[in-house]
Amino acid sequence: MNIQMRVIGIILTALVITQVSCNTYRTRTGFNLPEAVRMGDIQRDSCMTIPLYQGNGHWGCADGAFGLHIHPEEGDAFGKTEYIHLGHHVRAKFNADYLLPLAKIFWETLPETTDQYEQYQSFYDGIITTRFTTGKNMVKTTTWFDPVNKDLAGIII
Repeated sequence: MNIQMRVIGIILTALVITQVSCNTYRTRTGFNLPEAVRMGDIQRDSCMTIPLYQGNGHWGCADGAFGLHIHPEEGDAFGKTEYIHLGHHVRAKFNADYLLPLAKIFWETLPETTDQYEQYQSFYDGIITTRFTTGKNMVKTTTWFDPVNKDLAGIII
């Protein structure tokens, strides 16, 4: 048996031992990864002015109380709510890279009153869901950034 085969055998043995010990740890302790991550989820039942951040390490944004970005006329008291992408930048003063806003999606007019408001950010699923009713209309928005295809995001209204 040559040295390369021994190295491969040692690596495979280490991988099997690691997998078995991780499974044993999960079985003994009852550790549940989805449940542990979901402990940090954010649940709101009233309109909050602080945006919720969402992203995948390549690009991201903050979403306002109504599921999209905050209207430009409302100001940026708690930070800018717009899409920022690492590939959308400019080299400027002092040879520094500055991220440029990519897009801003917001409601043209905001509802005057809302009922049955709910906003939920799931860190395990990577989505923000906002639901509310205004008058006779029920509105639901869902936003997400794909964790694998780093240039893919979605909004469902």
